[in-house]
Amino acid sequence: DAWAVSRTLAECQRAALDVLRFCREHLPGYENCRLGPLPTLLGTRESRRIIGRATLTRDDVVNAVKSPDAVARGAFWIDFHDSPPGTTLPYPDDYVRATRPAEGDWYDIPYGCLLPREIGGLLVAGRCISSDRSAQASLRIMPTCFYIGAAAGAAAALAAREGTAPDKLDPERVRECVGRLG
Repeated sequence: DAWAVSRTLAECQRAALDVLRFCREHLPGYENCRLGPLPTLLGTRESRRIIGRATLTRDDVVNAVKSPDAVARGAFWIDFHDSPPGTTLPYPDDYVRATRPAEGDWYDIPYGCLLPREIGGLLVAGRCISSDRSAQASLRIMPTCFYIGAAAGAAAALAAREGTAPDKLDPERVRECVGRLG
């Protein structure tokens, strides 16, 4: 809804001006502070997700589940932009530790999360892959999305070169192709 987006953007810009006024009036040394350019687009952290042939879940993230058809990895904690029940921002260390793989470990992102269940010939990358809300709150960070995008690009290139559909590819071949990128 374009009108809702415009209203929200205007509300965010008004809030920035409120913070500016507060700083000037109540924080010593900020009497002459100014705002830099304000964004013209809203940054979206959470969005729609496909229903894929596989779905990454909270349990997969927290338990560092490995998948035989993995094409990417993630290790970030479950970072909701709204406070989880019983917590306050900033997140307590015990919450962060409880919502991520153990230090040095990771979870796998299965190739099936990039493949829509009912649409052939399509690959999806980024925060819109098949996942539940909690898993998305971990995988949506830029480095993980980069690796998912590299896997989707490699799969698209392989499928095009071989004249086959992406869902017919062996995920091992996709992993091999992505490995050659780095």
